[in-house]
Amino acid sequence: MSGQSGDLVVVACCEACGAGGHYPGDATETVCPACGGVTSYRQCGHCWDHLAFGPHLRNSRRWRHPSCGYEAASRRWRELKLSEFRALTPPSLTAFYKKAGLHPFDVFGNPGRRHCHGTIVEARGVLGRASGRCRLYFEDGFITVCIETGIPFTIPFSAVAALQVGGREAWIHTLVYLRWQTGSLLLLNENFRPPQVASFLEPVVNLLESQGDVTPINSRDDTVSAHFISPRLRALAD
Repeated sequence: MSGQSGDLVVVACCEACGAGGHYPGDATETVCPACGGVTSYRQCGHCWDHLAFGPHLRNSRRWRHPSCGYEAASRRWRELKLSEFRALTPPSLTAFYKKAGLHPFDVFGNPGRRHCHGTIVEARGVLGRASGRCRLYFEDGFITVCIETGIPFTIPFSAVAALQVGGREAWIHTLVYLRWQTGSLLLLNENFRPPQVASFLEPVVNLLESQGDVTPINSRDDTVSAHFISPRLRALAD
């Protein structure tokens, strides 16, 4: 490996489905090997922060920094090479995996991994205060749960009892329900429609179904099983 960024090989994950991939260090965009989504790596013109803009923003003419509020036409954002990007993988998750004896290059470079994120609607059996944003990382044989108000924890595939996706296709309001032996989470995703999220998670569901009695994914656009819908969000599925 030389000192030139073009000779470097780095790992990065799709901002849409979470699949990992290996890319040249001088690339400023990545094309997901699983869903084909394009992620663009840019630098903010106001606070100089590094940002990854996912496929759901691909057709937006203007991009906005979610923290500092800087907004500009997508073409005006400075391109960043992957070798320049500060954190291609989540720092806290990288540290968590290293502590567990896992090599981040192998974990985040896995094209079979997936992720799903959203706002917590309901949480049961989770230690501490479970609120705010949450990301589910579906790795090789286990799920890592990262809640912004807590520390990461893992759930082995063997402990998963249900994984469901629901909502109406006409609305970008997708409900993702995960239940395991000792708890459950219900997330609201407002970036992707239910069929898209169902498609992202299909490989995970296939693996879970092959291991035993797991409730299959529900990608129909007109219904969500009422037993896991929060009363205050039931209207999203009606």
